[in-house]
Amino acid sequence: MKRKALVDKKMRILIAEDSEADKELFLRVLRPFVESQGLRVDCASDGDDALTAIKNEHYDVVFLDESMPGPNGLEIAAYIKKNQRAEKVVILTGYSDLDEKFSKSLGADEFVKKPIDPQVLGAILEKYVSRPTFYGE
Repeated sequence: MKRKALVDKKMRILIAEDSEADKELFLRVLRPFVESQGLRVDCASDGDDALTAIKNEHYDVVFLDESMPGPNGLEIAAYIKKNQRAEKVVILTGYSDLDEKFSKSLGADEFVKKPIDPQVLGAILEKYVSRPTFYGE
């Protein structure tokens, strides 16, 4: 099957983060991508809101705080993997004892330790936001 590029599709990002400071950092780093590529960004302040958003929408990239009220980021990553959804999942953690391999076994594509380095976040966005999206993918 020949794949056709979706040139008019706006990429969607979900940020599930209970820390307002980290959420503000995300929005600041995302601003150039939003302006240049027309990204759509949604935010969730807890796991319940994040899971509801994921069940109701399609996202290209989902940033999940590992520790937030309601289902945590790892539980939501496992849900995404179990349901064979296409979202790229980035787990964010402030805990030094959380294992990256364990996170990836549950469905995470990326693993970022807090405090979040804007350059690392920018590199992840370049990797996933700039990738072409195709029908039949």
